Amino acid sequence: MSIRTQMKPHPFVAQASLRTWPAAAVLTLLLIGCEKAQLDDEARGLCAQDGGITVYESVKRQVSNVDPNAGLALPPLGKQSAGDQFAYAWTSRTLKSGNPSLNREEIRIIRLSDGKALGQLVSYSRIGGDMPGPWHESHFSCPEGADTRTLMRAVFVD
Repeated sequence: MSIRTQMKPHPFVAQASLRTWPAAAVLTLLLIGCEKAQLDDEARGLCAQDGGITVYESVKRQVSNVDPNAGLALPPLGKQSAGDQFAYAWTSRTLKSGNPSLNREEIRIIRLSDGKALGQLVSYSRIGGDMPGPWHESHFSCPEGADTRTLMRAVFVD
């Protein structure tokens, strides 16, 4: 027959654990917020350098498949069909992987007859960095107001 004894923690240790748990939780939340804020600041700095819309050449809108109100209503480069005059090229590069992540995206509108880039949109985005849970990850992107519709309106003019 064996006798089991259960050891109880010293009262000071039990009280210290109860006191440190809330502090550890708050510290964890603060550290998570700091990394997100740091990547958001990095994205803002990168946006200031090369983010936004650049128009190399404006083109009079004559083509029926170019609708500046529909966003990017062009075929992707390499998947265009006969008769298409324009296409878009999209590239994405991960600058920091993991959770949170930082990405750079670039969309170029290309004239197919000569391969010239007519305009481009460069944006940066941070995704994630939140406490795990059933909710969607938070995100930040810049520059504000730079989207494919704005790019289409800038390149294809009436």
